[in-house]
Amino acid sequence: GAAAAASLGAASPPLAAASAQVAACDSDGVGFTRTLNGSQVATITVTSIDAACAGGALNLTVVDASNAAIGGGTATISGSSAQVTLSPQPSVSAITAYAISIVGA
Repeated sequence: GAAAAASLGAASPPLAAASAQVAACDSDGVGFTRTLNGSQVATITVTSIDAACAGGALNLTVVDASNAAIGGGTATISGSSAQVTLSPQPSVSAITAYAISIVGA
């Protein structure tokens, strides 16, 4: 049989990076309340969020003692709070810190 080969060229689009300063919508901190499902944390309600953040997306990550992410989720800020359903649901004793970011406020 006959064989054929073709050469295809691949072009990469140019990449760019940029940064810009953005104003924080909350500068005085927030509070956290956990809801348990047995010994697992099912939801975390982030409270005392400044009104300027309303409508934004709150991203929450919970970490363990080695600073590894062990759960997280996203919720829309309504009023001065957001309730985040965690996936997966970590053990309450494993959580050592919370990390949040607010986008689109």
